[in-house]
Amino acid sequence: MKKYLLTFLVFIIVVSTMDSQVLQHNNTSGDVSLESGFTFDLNQNVPNPFLSSTNIKYSLKKTTDVLLKVYNILGEEVATLVNQKQTAGIHNSIFYATGLTKGIYYYQITVDDYIETRRMVISKE
Repeated sequence: MKKYLLTFLVFIIVVSTMDSQVLQHNNTSGDVSLESGFTFDLNQNVPNPFLSSTNIKYSLKKTTDVLLKVYNILGEEVATLVNQKQTAGIHNSIFYATGLTKGIYYYQITVDDYIETRRMVISKE
């Protein structure tokens, strides 16, 4: 678990310094790539920033296991949105920020051996 948290924190540092705010990582080789063409596409959440809820849209090119989680700026998991096998196609997940403070959060999808992380901002009043 500590190794996973450390890896995730490295993702946060890299993602926060990248203009595109997107990172794809191949777990098996350790290579980092900014190219598309894997077995999924993860879109930026809409709206972003948001007050109470936001929509996270992603597409799968084949039926596969999907894990979609949300983390705070410290790398602590705050929600698991999806943890199941899903069919090929376009999927949506609504994230409700109930009980969370305003600030920067990260959502991360894991499909097969690939991980993609994106940043979102809760702007509660």
